[in-house]
Amino acid sequence: MMHGNTTGIDIGTETITAVQTGGGLKGRRILACARVPLDGADLEAALSTLAESMDLKNHALRVTVPDDLVSFRNVAMPFGDVKKIRQALPFEVEGMLPYSVEDLLIDFVTTGDRSVGGILAASVQRNALSDYLTTLQAHGIDPEVLEVRGSPLASWVLRQPETPEHILVLEAGKERHTLVLCLKRRIALIRSFLGPSASARPPGAADKPDSRRTDLSVEDIDPFFKSLCHIVHHTVHAFRVSEGIAD
Repeated sequence: MMHGNTTGIDIGTETITAVQTGGGLKGRRILACARVPLDGADLEAALSTLAESMDLKNHALRVTVPDDLVSFRNVAMPFGDVKKIRQALPFEVEGMLPYSVEDLLIDFVTTGDRSVGGILAASVQRNALSDYLTTLQAHGIDPEVLEVRGSPLASWVLRQPETPEHILVLEAGKERHTLVLCLKRRIALIRSFLGPSASARPPGAADKPDSRRTDLSVEDIDPFFKSLCHIVHHTVHAFRVSEGIAD
């Protein structure tokens, strides 16, 4: 890592956002930033634009895995030993997903007391991840760390000294949103979902695909956030019920 420079690249379903920071005597500072739209989900074109607008050489690269590649599952294990969990988890997750365990890469975080086995597992198909990394490397992006979208922001918030024990972090996009629920300063739940569209259609335009607006109008803002909050409320409520968490 030359000069302590680090580039974080957040790849979602709608945009790519990149921030470069450098270390110095007074701490880290932002060197550059860029935001590239994923028009028509053309990842390669967006990565080419990013590579042209930002020097990615001699930087440690941290890149997120897009939401739609990852499947999240909360799993209860009968033990808290990390080694045992790592051995048993693939077989627990396999019954929840329509893929063979041999086709998956699985990682996890513990969500509660280490003496018990509350687990948040993230699963990615090996072929999909391999194709994703090949596409990144073709544009000069060879990440040292791959992270699940939403978790870096939540982890940063949790590191702040005045952050409460229980928080909810929401990354809201135009179409897809990522919810991260943290309990007792641990990530306990991650869900990525399609919610109310920020590209709302005008009345009577449901059958006209090309009539989508690119921005929320003033009259759409309140219904959009009410619908989004409704989905978040039901997601968190379902998790609390399934985990037996009291109010």
